[in-house]
Amino acid sequence: MKVKVDLCAIVQNCKIVESALQGASICAVVKNNAYGHGIEHVCRALVPHVGMFAVANVAEANKIASFGKPVLLLLPQFGNHLQIAVDKGYVLTVDSLETFRKIANCVGKKKVHLKINTGMNRLGLNKEQVEKICKLASQHNVEVQGVFSHLAKTDLESCNRQLANFLPIARKCKQAFGKHILCHIANSSATFLHPKFHLDMVRVGLALYGYGNKNLVPAKIVTAKVIATRVVEKGQAVGYDGAFVARQTTKIAILDVGYADGLPRILAGSFVKFGNSFCKIVGNVCMGMCFVDVSNAKISVGDEAILLGKGCNLANNDVSAYELLCNFSNCCKI
Repeated sequence: MKVKVDLCAIVQNCKIVESALQGASICAVVKNNAYGHGIEHVCRALVPHVGMFAVANVAEANKIASFGKPVLLLLPQFGNHLQIAVDKGYVLTVDSLETFRKIANCVGKKKVHLKINTGMNRLGLNKEQVEKICKLASQHNVEVQGVFSHLAKTDLESCNRQLANFLPIARKCKQAFGKHILCHIANSSATFLHPKFHLDMVRVGLALYGYGNKNLVPAKIVTAKVIATRVVEKGQAVGYDGAFVARQTTKIAILDVGYADGLPRILAGSFVKFGNSFCKIVGNVCMGMCFVDVSNAKISVGDEAILLGKGCNLANNDVSAYELLCNFSNCCKI
Protein backbone atom coordinates (compact mmCIF):
# COMPACT_ATOMS: atom_id res chain seq x y z
CA MET A 1 0.00 0.00 0.00
CA LYS A 2 1.15 3.54 -0.74
CA VAL A 3 -0.16 6.81 0.67
CA LYS A 4 0.61 10.12 -1.03
CA VAL A 5 -0.47 13.58 0.11
CA ASP A 6 -0.88 16.48 -2.32
CA LEU A 7 -0.14 19.67 -0.38
CA CYS A 8 -1.08 21.82 -3.36
CA ALA A 9 -4.59 20.34 -3.19
CA ILE A 10 -4.82 21.26 0.52
CA VAL A 11 -3.82 24.87 -0.25
CA GLN A 12 -6.30 24.96 -3.14
CA ASN A 13 -9.06 23.67 -0.87
CA CYS A 14 -8.20 26.33 1.70
CA LYS A 15 -8.55 29.02 -0.95
CA ILE A 16 -11.95 27.61 -1.92
CA VAL A 17 -13.01 27.87 1.73
CA GLU A 18 -11.68 31.41 1.89
CA SER A 19 -13.67 32.38 -1.22
CA ALA A 20 -16.86 31.32 0.58
CA LEU A 21 -16.20 33.67 3.51
CA GLN A 22 -17.08 37.32 3.93
CA GLY A 23 -14.54 38.57 6.43
CA ALA A 24 -14.30 35.56 8.73
CA SER A 25 -10.89 34.04 9.33
CA ILE A 26 -9.95 30.37 9.02
CA CYS A 27 -8.89 28.06 11.81
CA ALA A 28 -7.30 25.00 10.20
CA VAL A 29 -8.11 21.87 12.17
CA VAL A 30 -4.96 19.76 12.06
CA LYS A 31 -5.62 17.48 15.03
CA ASN A 32 -4.61 13.83 14.95
CA ASN A 33 -1.72 14.46 12.58
CA ALA A 34 -3.88 16.60 10.27
CA TYR A 35 -6.37 13.76 9.81
CA GLY A 36 -3.48 11.52 8.86
CA HIS A 37 -1.99 13.91 6.26
CA GLY A 38 1.12 14.93 8.24
CA ILE A 39 0.66 17.86 10.61
CA GLU A 40 3.98 19.64 10.06
CA HIS A 41 3.84 19.48 6.25
CA VAL A 42 0.21 20.60 6.18
CA CYS A 43 0.73 23.52 8.57
CA ARG A 44 3.81 24.73 6.73
CA ALA A 45 1.78 24.87 3.52
CA LEU A 46 -1.18 26.63 5.16
CA VAL A 47 0.66 29.31 7.18
CA PRO A 48 0.01 32.12 4.63
CA HIS A 49 -3.67 31.26 4.35
CA VAL A 50 -5.05 30.74 7.88
CA GLY A 51 -5.30 32.68 11.12
CA MET A 52 -5.08 29.81 13.59
CA PHE A 53 -4.39 26.11 13.92
CA ALA A 54 -6.40 23.71 16.09
CA VAL A 55 -4.80 20.57 17.49
CA ALA A 56 -5.71 17.75 19.85
CA ASN A 57 -2.96 18.01 22.45
CA VAL A 58 0.22 19.69 23.63
CA ALA A 59 2.48 17.29 21.73
CA GLU A 60 0.87 18.33 18.45
CA ALA A 61 1.03 21.99 19.40
CA ASN A 62 4.77 21.68 20.05
CA LYS A 63 5.32 20.35 16.54
CA ILE A 64 3.85 23.45 14.90
CA ALA A 65 4.63 26.19 17.43
CA SER A 66 7.48 27.54 15.28
CA PHE A 67 5.11 28.47 12.44
CA GLY A 68 4.03 31.57 14.37
CA LYS A 69 0.25 31.12 14.33
CA PRO A 70 -1.96 30.89 17.44
CA VAL A 71 -2.57 27.26 18.36
CA LEU A 72 -5.89 26.20 19.90
CA LEU A 73 -5.89 23.00 21.95
CA LEU A 74 -9.34 21.55 21.28
CA LEU A 75 -9.27 18.85 23.96
CA PRO A 76 -9.46 20.05 27.57
CA GLN A 77 -7.39 17.16 29.00
CA PHE A 78 -3.87 18.52 29.38
CA GLY A 79 -2.50 16.17 32.05
CA ASN A 80 0.96 17.12 33.30
CA HIS A 81 1.48 19.39 30.29
CA LEU A 82 -0.90 22.15 31.34
CA GLN A 83 1.72 24.53 32.74
CA ILE A 84 3.89 23.88 29.69
CA ALA A 85 0.97 24.83 27.44
CA VAL A 86 0.46 28.05 29.41
CA ASP A 87 4.17 28.89 29.29
CA LYS A 88 4.25 28.40 25.51
CA GLY A 89 1.22 30.63 25.02
CA TYR A 90 -1.10 28.04 23.54
CA VAL A 91 -4.83 28.80 23.57
CA LEU A 92 -6.62 26.38 25.88
CA THR A 93 -10.18 25.10 25.67
CA VAL A 94 -12.36 25.56 28.76
CA ASP A 95 -15.21 23.07 28.69
CA SER A 96 -16.14 22.97 32.39
CA LEU A 97 -15.65 24.82 35.66
CA GLU A 98 -13.22 22.11 36.71
CA THR A 99 -11.08 22.73 33.64
CA PHE A 100 -11.25 26.48 34.31
CA ARG A 101 -10.00 25.99 37.88
CA LYS A 102 -7.08 23.86 36.72
CA ILE A 103 -6.08 26.50 34.19
CA ALA A 104 -6.61 29.33 36.70
CA ASN A 105 -4.17 27.66 39.12
CA CYS A 106 -1.33 27.80 36.60
CA VAL A 107 1.33 30.49 36.83
CA GLY A 108 1.29 33.25 34.24
CA LYS A 109 -1.18 34.64 31.75
CA LYS A 110 -3.64 32.06 30.47
CA LYS A 111 -5.27 32.36 27.04
CA VAL A 112 -8.50 30.43 26.56
CA HIS A 113 -11.52 29.84 24.37
CA LEU A 114 -14.76 28.87 26.10
CA LYS A 115 -16.51 25.86 24.63
CA ILE A 116 -20.32 26.00 24.84
CA ASN A 117 -22.59 22.97 24.76
CA THR A 118 -25.40 23.85 22.36
CA GLY A 119 -26.68 20.37 21.56
CA MET A 120 -23.73 18.05 20.93
CA ASN A 121 -23.86 17.02 24.62
CA ARG A 122 -20.27 15.83 24.62
CA LEU A 123 -18.21 18.65 26.09
CA GLY A 124 -19.05 22.25 26.89
CA LEU A 125 -20.25 24.87 29.33
CA ASN A 126 -23.83 25.89 29.97
CA LYS A 127 -25.09 29.46 30.35
CA GLU A 128 -24.72 29.55 34.14
CA GLN A 129 -21.16 28.24 34.03
CA VAL A 130 -20.21 30.86 31.47
CA GLU A 131 -21.61 33.57 33.72
CA LYS A 132 -19.43 32.32 36.59
CA ILE A 133 -16.34 32.36 34.40
CA CYS A 134 -17.16 35.90 33.27
CA LYS A 135 -16.88 36.97 36.91
CA LEU A 136 -13.77 34.94 37.74
CA ALA A 137 -11.57 35.23 34.65
CA SER A 138 -9.88 38.56 35.36
CA GLN A 139 -9.21 37.59 38.99
CA HIS A 140 -7.10 34.63 37.84
CA ASN A 141 -5.26 36.28 34.95
CA VAL A 142 -7.28 34.31 32.42
CA GLU A 143 -7.71 36.05 29.08
CA VAL A 144 -10.79 34.83 27.23
CA GLN A 145 -9.94 35.24 23.55
CA GLY A 146 -12.80 33.29 22.05
CA VAL A 147 -16.03 31.37 22.52
CA PHE A 148 -17.16 28.46 20.37
CA SER A 149 -19.43 25.49 19.99
CA HIS A 150 -19.50 22.23 18.05
CA LEU A 151 -22.22 21.31 15.56
CA ALA A 152 -23.57 17.77 15.86
CA LYS A 153 -25.40 17.46 12.52
CA THR A 154 -25.14 18.84 9.01
CA ASP A 155 -28.76 19.72 8.18
CA LEU A 156 -29.89 23.33 8.23
CA GLU A 157 -32.60 22.85 10.87
CA SER A 158 -30.24 21.30 13.43
CA CYS A 159 -27.49 23.83 12.75
CA ASN A 160 -29.97 26.70 13.09
CA ARG A 161 -31.09 25.34 16.44
CA GLN A 162 -27.55 25.15 17.79
CA LEU A 163 -26.69 28.58 16.42
CA ALA A 164 -29.74 30.02 18.18
CA ASN A 165 -28.53 28.46 21.44
CA PHE A 166 -25.03 29.77 20.91
CA LEU A 167 -25.53 33.40 19.89
CA PRO A 168 -26.98 34.76 23.16
CA ILE A 169 -24.05 33.31 25.12
CA ALA A 170 -21.59 34.58 22.53
CA ARG A 171 -23.05 38.08 22.87
CA LYS A 172 -22.69 37.96 26.65
CA CYS A 173 -19.07 36.94 26.25
CA LYS A 174 -18.40 39.83 23.89
CA GLN A 175 -19.97 42.18 26.41
CA ALA A 176 -17.83 40.74 29.20
CA PHE A 177 -14.51 40.33 27.40
CA GLY A 178 -14.63 42.71 24.45
CA LYS A 179 -15.84 42.68 20.87
CA HIS A 180 -12.44 41.44 19.72
CA ILE A 181 -13.01 37.89 21.01
CA LEU A 182 -13.52 35.27 18.32
CA CYS A 183 -16.91 33.59 18.08
CA HIS A 184 -16.92 30.39 16.02
CA ILE A 185 -19.28 27.50 15.44
CA ALA A 186 -18.96 26.52 11.76
CA ASN A 187 -17.22 23.31 10.81
CA SER A 188 -16.52 22.37 7.18
CA SER A 189 -20.10 21.50 6.30
CA ALA A 190 -21.61 24.58 7.96
CA THR A 191 -19.06 26.80 6.22
CA PHE A 192 -20.64 25.88 2.90
CA LEU A 193 -24.18 25.61 4.29
CA HIS A 194 -24.85 29.32 4.91
CA PRO A 195 -22.82 32.49 5.64
CA LYS A 196 -24.69 33.08 8.91
CA PHE A 197 -22.65 30.31 10.49
CA HIS A 198 -19.31 31.97 9.68
CA LEU A 199 -19.34 34.50 12.53
CA ASP A 200 -15.75 35.65 13.27
CA MET A 201 -13.98 32.43 12.33
CA VAL A 202 -14.67 29.01 10.83
CA ARG A 203 -12.97 25.79 11.95
CA VAL A 204 -12.39 23.64 8.90
CA GLY A 205 -10.77 20.24 8.84
CA LEU A 206 -12.38 17.82 6.40
CA ALA A 207 -12.79 20.48 3.70
CA LEU A 208 -9.06 21.16 3.71
CA TYR A 209 -8.45 17.54 2.88
CA GLY A 210 -10.92 17.52 0.01
CA TYR A 211 -14.33 16.42 1.26
CA GLY A 212 -17.68 18.10 1.84
CA ASN A 213 -18.05 20.16 -1.33
CA LYS A 214 -17.97 19.22 -5.00
CA ASN A 215 -15.29 21.81 -5.80
CA LEU A 216 -12.78 20.41 -3.32
CA VAL A 217 -9.91 18.13 -4.32
CA PRO A 218 -9.09 15.04 -2.21
CA ALA A 219 -5.53 15.53 -1.03
CA LYS A 220 -4.74 11.95 -0.05
CA ILE A 221 -4.23 9.27 -2.65
CA VAL A 222 -4.11 5.70 -1.36
CA THR A 223 -3.12 2.91 -3.70
CA ALA A 224 -2.48 -0.82 -3.36
CA LYS A 225 -0.57 -3.11 -5.68
CA VAL A 226 -1.76 -6.34 -7.25
CA ILE A 227 0.58 -9.02 -5.91
CA ALA A 228 -1.18 -12.02 -7.46
CA THR A 229 -4.12 -13.01 -9.64
CA ARG A 230 -6.01 -16.27 -9.95
CA VAL A 231 -9.10 -17.69 -11.56
CA VAL A 232 -11.64 -19.45 -9.35
CA GLU A 233 -14.35 -21.66 -10.77
CA LYS A 234 -18.06 -21.50 -10.03
CA GLY A 235 -18.75 -22.74 -6.53
CA GLN A 236 -15.22 -22.23 -5.23
CA ALA A 237 -14.70 -20.19 -2.07
CA VAL A 238 -12.13 -17.43 -1.57
CA GLY A 239 -10.28 -16.45 1.60
CA TYR A 240 -10.95 -16.96 5.31
CA ASP A 241 -14.25 -18.61 6.21
CA GLY A 242 -15.07 -18.94 2.52
CA ALA A 243 -16.89 -15.62 2.78
CA PHE A 244 -17.01 -15.24 -1.01
CA VAL A 245 -18.23 -18.05 -3.24
CA ALA A 246 -17.94 -17.57 -6.99
CA ARG A 247 -21.25 -17.74 -8.82
CA GLN A 248 -19.38 -18.13 -12.09
CA THR A 249 -15.78 -18.35 -13.25
CA THR A 250 -14.19 -15.31 -11.63
CA LYS A 251 -10.81 -13.60 -11.87
CA ILE A 252 -9.52 -12.48 -8.48
CA ALA A 253 -6.73 -9.97 -7.81
CA ILE A 254 -4.98 -9.98 -4.45
CA LEU A 255 -3.97 -6.50 -3.23
CA ASP A 256 -1.24 -5.74 -0.68
CA VAL A 257 -3.55 -3.93 1.75
CA GLY A 258 -5.54 -5.20 4.72
CA TYR A 259 -6.94 -4.19 8.08
CA ALA A 260 -3.45 -3.76 9.55
CA ASP A 261 -2.93 -1.04 6.94
CA GLY A 262 -6.20 0.70 7.80
CA LEU A 263 -8.70 -0.99 5.48
CA PRO A 264 -11.75 -1.78 7.66
CA ARG A 265 -13.09 -5.31 7.22
CA ILE A 266 -16.59 -3.91 6.95
CA LEU A 267 -15.68 -2.40 3.57
CA ALA A 268 -15.82 -5.76 1.84
CA GLY A 269 -18.28 -5.12 -0.98
CA SER A 270 -16.94 -1.62 -1.67
CA PHE A 271 -15.18 -0.68 -4.89
CA VAL A 272 -11.57 0.15 -5.74
CA LYS A 273 -10.54 1.76 -9.01
CA PHE A 274 -8.21 0.50 -11.76
CA GLY A 275 -7.92 3.25 -14.36
CA ASN A 276 -11.54 3.96 -15.23
CA SER A 277 -12.83 0.59 -14.00
CA PHE A 278 -14.38 0.01 -10.57
CA CYS A 279 -13.92 -3.46 -9.09
CA LYS A 280 -15.48 -4.89 -5.94
CA ILE A 281 -13.64 -6.06 -2.83
CA VAL A 282 -14.89 -9.59 -2.08
CA GLY A 283 -14.44 -12.03 0.77
CA ASN A 284 -13.01 -11.19 4.17
CA VAL A 285 -10.33 -8.50 4.31
CA CYS A 286 -7.13 -10.09 5.67
CA MET A 287 -4.47 -8.52 7.88
CA GLY A 288 -2.26 -7.47 4.97
CA MET A 289 -4.21 -8.46 1.86
CA CYS A 290 -7.64 -8.32 0.30
CA PHE A 291 -9.42 -9.85 -2.68
CA VAL A 292 -10.93 -7.95 -5.61
CA ASP A 293 -13.16 -9.30 -8.36
CA VAL A 294 -11.47 -8.09 -11.57
CA SER A 295 -13.40 -10.24 -14.01
CA ASN A 296 -14.49 -7.19 -15.98
CA ALA A 297 -11.10 -5.48 -16.18
CA LYS A 298 -7.70 -6.25 -17.68
CA ILE A 299 -5.57 -6.53 -14.55
CA SER A 300 -2.05 -7.91 -14.14
CA VAL A 301 0.38 -8.39 -11.28
CA GLY A 302 2.03 -5.05 -10.50
CA ASP A 303 -0.98 -2.92 -11.43
CA GLU A 304 -2.17 -0.42 -8.83
CA ALA A 305 -5.67 -0.01 -7.48
CA ILE A 306 -6.86 3.32 -6.09
CA LEU A 307 -8.58 2.99 -2.72
CA LEU A 308 -8.99 6.69 -1.96
CA GLY A 309 -8.62 9.80 -4.11
CA LYS A 310 -8.72 10.37 -7.88
CA GLY A 311 -12.45 9.72 -8.03
CA CYS A 312 -12.54 6.82 -5.61
CA ASN A 313 -13.88 6.91 -2.07
CA LEU A 314 -14.40 3.69 -0.14
CA ALA A 315 -16.50 5.45 2.53
CA ASN A 316 -20.05 4.18 2.96
CA ASN A 317 -22.83 4.33 5.56
CA ASP A 318 -20.71 2.38 8.04
CA VAL A 319 -17.31 4.00 7.48
CA SER A 320 -16.86 7.76 7.07
CA ALA A 321 -14.26 9.69 5.09
CA TYR A 322 -12.91 10.92 8.45
CA GLU A 323 -12.21 7.35 9.52
CA LEU A 324 -10.53 6.38 6.26
CA LEU A 325 -8.29 9.44 6.20
CA CYS A 326 -7.06 8.70 9.70
CA ASN A 327 -6.79 4.96 9.03
CA PHE A 328 -4.72 5.39 5.89
CA SER A 329 -2.02 7.44 7.57
CA ASN A 330 0.98 5.09 7.57
CA CYS A 331 4.00 5.79 5.41
CA CYS A 332 2.67 9.09 4.02
CA LYS A 333 4.66 10.50 1.14
CA ILE A 334 4.32 14.20 0.44
